[in-house]
Amino acid sequence: MKRYLIVVAGGKGQRMGGALPKQFQLLGGRPVIMVTLERLYAIDNTIKFILVLPLEHMALWDELCLKYEFKVPVTVTTG
Repeated sequence: MKRYLIVVAGGKGQRMGGALPKQFQLLGGRPVIMVTLERLYAIDNTIKFILVLPLEHMALWDELCLKYEFKVPVTVTTG
């Protein structure tokens, strides 16, 4: 049986402040969303990850994946 984990990262992070939504702010030198996905992947790399981002964050996600050499297999969709 296949298992999926859907991570909805559509917040704007207004209460947290800063120029970027909190999912893209750095934690230990890497974006929070990447740290989260990497840790979950380390626990169980058989789970299929689906990341839901607003359309306006898709280009930023792509840039960050290149910059931080993000390697976790993730299906990204808008929502």
